[in-house]
Amino acid sequence: MGTALFAAALLVIAFIFRRLRILSRNSSIQVEQNERILKHLEELNRKSSDA
Repeated sequence: MGTALFAAALLVIAFIFRRLRILSRNSSIQVEQNERILKHLEELNRKSSDA
């Protein structure tokens, strides 16, 4: 009985850490995408002000 509870607790902890790792990876990808979008917007602003 105790072994099953211990195994279940380990699975829950492992799942939580895996989920957090996926979320942090996604957020870093999102930051990179946002930086690229900002660069494109700055270029568009520059081009429209030159025209």
